[in-house]
Amino acid sequence: MPVEIIIIVSIIIFITVIIEIFIELIMRKMFSHRGDGCLRFSYPMPSDFPCLSKQKFSVKSHKNIINGIIYKDINQSSYKKVIILSHGLGAGHEYLLFLINRLCLDGFIVVSYDQIGSMRSTGLRVRDLTQSLGDFEKVYKYIINDKQYNQYDIVVMGHSWGAYTSLNSLNIKNNRIKKCVAFAGFNNQTMLI
Repeated sequence: MPVEIIIIVSIIIFITVIIEIFIELIMRKMFSHRGDGCLRFSYPMPSDFPCLSKQKFSVKSHKNIINGIIYKDINQSSYKKVIILSHGLGAGHEYLLFLINRLCLDGFIVVSYDQIGSMRSTGLRVRDLTQSLGDFEKVYKYIINDKQYNQYDIVVMGHSWGAYTSLNSLNIKNNRIKKCVAFAGFNNQTMLI
C-alpha cells in the first residue's frame, strides 16, 4: 500500500476522532446541569391564567419523579383531543403557558410536564437527549391508561428538545398518536450539532 494512502487514511481517522471528542465535550457541557430556567426571564405561572383548571400528576421514571399538570379550560364542557406538550432544553413547561392557555381556550386538554432534571421534576441533571423519550413514554402511558383521558385522540407537540421528543414518539409501538407538531425541532441528535 502506498505511503500517501496510509497518510491520508491516518489523517481522516485523526480528524474523525477529534470531531467525536469535540462533540462529546459539547454534549457533556449541555447536559451537566439541571434545566431550571433562566433567572433573567419572568416565566408565566399557572396562576396567571384563572380560566385554566390544573390537575397535577406525577409519574415515576426509574429513581426520579416526572411532575406535570393537565390543563383544561374551565368554561369548556367537551374537549376535542388531548395534546401532550414537551418543552425545550433549559427550562420547564411554564414558558409555554401562553400556548397552553390558547390551546385550552380552543377546546383541547393539554398535558405538559417537566423533563427529569428540569424545574418541578426531580433529578440532579438532564442526562442526555434520549432521556426525554423515556420520560415522554411514561407520561403517554399514564394518559392512555387513565379512564378520564383515554377516550380522546392524542396529539403530540413540542419545542426544540420537546420537538425531538414529539417526532421520535411516533416510533412508540402501537401508539394512538394522531398528529405531531414540532416547533424548531430536529429528529436525530446529529441535526443538533
